[in-house]
Amino acid sequence: MMRFLRKGECYALSEPRKKRYYLSINSFQCLLLSLSAIYYQFSCNVQKSRARGTTGYAVDRDNRVRGALAIKERLLRIARSDGKVLLTIFCVLFNFASIVEAKAQELRPGGATVATEECLISKGASYNHSLLKNVRSIPLMSKKYYNEAIKRYPKADLYKYPMARYDIDEEKIPWLKDGDLLPEEVLDLPLWVVNDQYGRDTITLRSEMDKKWIIIHSWFESCPPCVHGMKRWETLATAEAEHFNLIGVFTSLYPHRAAFESRRFGWQSPQVIGESMQILRTALARNHYSSGSTIWIKNGRVFGSSGIKLTEEEKVKILHGELNHIPEHAKWVMR
Repeated sequence: MMRFLRKGECYALSEPRKKRYYLSINSFQCLLLSLSAIYYQFSCNVQKSRARGTTGYAVDRDNRVRGALAIKERLLRIARSDGKVLLTIFCVLFNFASIVEAKAQELRPGGATVATEECLISKGASYNHSLLKNVRSIPLMSKKYYNEAIKRYPKADLYKYPMARYDIDEEKIPWLKDGDLLPEEVLDLPLWVVNDQYGRDTITLRSEMDKKWIIIHSWFESCPPCVHGMKRWETLATAEAEHFNLIGVFTSLYPHRAAFESRRFGWQSPQVIGESMQILRTALARNHYSSGSTIWIKNGRVFGSSGIKLTEEEKVKILHGELNHIPEHAKWVMR
């Protein structure tokens, strides 16, 4: 039978009632949660950037910047409604997260290499831009050049890869001969590349020294012997991958062509373009007519240069140490 409780009475419960806690989220906590989510996303981007070796020159950099600014403006509107304290906290945390992302996009030692630090000759290597100031890029602004480029390569990004000729002060570029050790300014010169199998857009010669040999072959699409020589090196690079790294130097005033032509041929090696191309060919080939030549670098030292007459058998013998020089008949003759 049910009855009403009198004043001071209470029910005797068989089990004590469990205390319940309810989560109450105010605007301040919502803001912190939002910032935590943003910071987590930034951290993920940092790790992805490091994994794929992005240096900050990629095209999607602008998209990331625009996205970050849009998020910042949106959260600023939220923060203003909660006063100056929240706005200050937000700005501090957001700027910290931005710095973390920016650090991931900075030029890192030895280029944006995916390989480990064991690939470097010495620790603490960094980009050396000292030689780049000796090259002046003069854009080819003619409408004729532009129309021809778009007609032949409709998808070409002429803004990212502008057509230009390069004036270089050769007296300030080290001219290296056989047996010379590569100087620091050449080893750490940032080389702008396309067609890299790891997605890098910048490398250095130091970052490619995880193997005994570096083979540098110069070419451009309108030189059949040069292209044929590059094809032969690409084939050998597959069979002798443990012995050398292959780098192509696209000696052309039209850098936008390098990526298209490399993919058309199915090549895997990175192709150097732009001002760094001009410096590299001047330092190693010692003139502007180096297309078709192959520069051999062994353990950071110039071994020699060869032409298209070098046979595959002779190449393998040199790579394996069975032949310690480039045969006279195959040496590159400077023009």
